[in-house]
Amino acid sequence: MKTNNIPTSGKYLAKMLALCLTVTFSSCDHDETESVDFGVKVQTPDAIYAGQPVTFEFEGNPDYIVFYSGEKNNRYANHNRTTLPEVDSLGLSYAAKMQYAENYDYQNDRILRIMVSDTYDGSGKINPAEWHDITDPDPAVNEEYLESVILTSGTTVDLPYAAVNLSQYKDKDFYLAFRYLAEPHTGVKSKGDLRPDNGKAYSYDNRPRIDITELKLVKREPDKNLIEVEDMLTEFAFTTNFVSAKVQNNFTISNYRLMFQPQEYVEADGKVTTDESQDYDMDVWMVSQKLSAHSVEPDRGTPIKGTNARLGIYQHTYSEPGTYTATFIVTNANKWDSKQMIREVTVEVKPAQ
Repeated sequence: MKTNNIPTSGKYLAKMLALCLTVTFSSCDHDETESVDFGVKVQTPDAIYAGQPVTFEFEGNPDYIVFYSGEKNNRYANHNRTTLPEVDSLGLSYAAKMQYAENYDYQNDRILRIMVSDTYDGSGKINPAEWHDITDPDPAVNEEYLESVILTSGTTVDLPYAAVNLSQYKDKDFYLAFRYLAEPHTGVKSKGDLRPDNGKAYSYDNRPRIDITELKLVKREPDKNLIEVEDMLTEFAFTTNFVSAKVQNNFTISNYRLMFQPQEYVEADGKVTTDESQDYDMDVWMVSQKLSAHSVEPDRGTPIKGTNARLGIYQHTYSEPGTYTATFIVTNANKWDSKQMIREVTVEVKPAQ
């Protein structure tokens, strides 16, 4: 009987290990991405005017290209910036609308109030004494101030624009809040020719609805550059705090809208009806996360290429004359490796013709 003897010597094992390493490294070399070969120049560099497109010509075909125009808030030099060294001023603006409000109960009432605090701890426990009401005029605090929604006639009122100067908080961390404070709605909705005992014809069952939109926290740098915070869900990160409320429905926070619309119902004999008592003052707050005038999102470039298709030119329009540094971040990448290159070109933009 013939037996196959398998060598087990150290010399044999060393040879096998060397062979495995050779195969492994050969495979890695095969998966290495190509070096980046890329060039950029401006067509007609001496004839670039504000309001007209600039054409950038490319050489090479990288996998990915990201473009920074060099304009304010789109500069590659600020792509890692998260703080502002200096802030000249800080302001807040927003629009608001109140609907479904009864003249009998809410005429001349300021249901919506704007609050700010630099001592609140973010715990969700609201102590009004820690908050400064900047709804009413206070010349010591605000050069401009906001008078909140006031119902004078009808059942709807718009506040198209409101502004508050928050410059006293430009070097502090602070919280911002919108406070919905509404007295009870005393009436019962009329049905046909029937009227409540007091003879007042009410149109609605509940307290008013208030929508807040176009919210902006504006930071001005010493060079007059303006940085705006607008997203109520991700940047302000508002949360709802029910200080005094028997219901918690119809209070919503989205990216560009806050809505207060209490719906108060009771259930009796298996039927859901409007709670006509409303025998308390409703107090609901929407409170931001901790804010700082000096925090800032990094400048982000515009991805202009992410496919294998060749991109020979790219156009961008500068709205203002000046000297700009346009930056292109070019990358070749695969699953295992990536290589990157940065190319910059100076663009001289002349006043519009």
